[in-house]
Amino acid sequence: MLVVASLTAKGQNRLLFNHYLLNPETFNPGYMDIHNEFSATLLYRLQYLNQTGFPQNAYFNTSYHLHKNHGLGLTINNQNMNKFNLFEAGLNYVYHIWLNNTTAIGLGANVNFYQQTFNPAVFNAQSIYDPVFLDTRSIGGVNFGAGASLQSKNLTVNLSFPRFFANAMVDTDARWKTQYSSVYLSASYKFVFNKYFSLMPALLVRATGGAPINFLGDLNAVFYDSFFVGAGYKSGNSVHATVGYKFDFGLRISYNFETAPFSQFTGLGTSHELGIGFYTPFMKPGFDKRKIIKPNGKVKGMRVRKFKGSQY
Repeated sequence: MLVVASLTAKGQNRLLFNHYLLNPETFNPGYMDIHNEFSATLLYRLQYLNQTGFPQNAYFNTSYHLHKNHGLGLTINNQNMNKFNLFEAGLNYVYHIWLNNTTAIGLGANVNFYQQTFNPAVFNAQSIYDPVFLDTRSIGGVNFGAGASLQSKNLTVNLSFPRFFANAMVDTDARWKTQYSSVYLSASYKFVFNKYFSLMPALLVRATGGAPINFLGDLNAVFYDSFFVGAGYKSGNSVHATVGYKFDFGLRISYNFETAPFSQFTGLGTSHELGIGFYTPFMKPGFDKRKIIKPNGKVKGMRVRKFKGSQY
């Protein structure tokens, strides 16, 4: 999966994070972690290329469960690539259908407001044969998407169409066309061996009209439900590694490094990603056998609220 878009008026205009598999909300408006009441995620990606105009992408998402059955999310995305700029801000709503106490299907939709801009005055073409625009181009509008998810204690499956329209670079004619729209399918499972060690393989497939199918595979090892390391492979022969730590109070920090030493494409360079997340788990009722002496002398147990652990 290449993260370099060609300089044409109709190139697909969105990069992919290696952190996608740790943060399904980045590509699925129908996903909201059923284990957390509140979550906030900040991702930043910088790719060093053998040319000017390093692609940079910043993504922020926050979500809150109004009730265990439904919640609202806010997303802000800003992407720069050699003087192309894409800015998006949107809202999504997710409704959960509970199959049992630990498994739920999520159905969601989003609305995004976007602005795409290209400024040729500050664009550095690598060749006289590179296609360029003669004047500044800018389009804006509204976009829509939908998605579904299946979550259980250890399994997560996602299917989404995050943006139906406007998936071409600064192309007014494609503003309401579905050409280049992408469908995402992902699955992950956490194999828990004991309280000290678990493994989580994950796979993401992205299909885009008019382009080869992209895929991203990860394998993460989690120690003490806090420290995790992982490695992955993208179509396009790039490989990446991840390291991160989740603190007891809900903060998670992770770093990802990507390189493409085996790729047939030149100039891909290396990429660095930083992820910062904060999560507040749901409280669930439980019994703590404290003795409470009633005025009549009888003893009864008191129901207290305990934390429900969230996925790493």
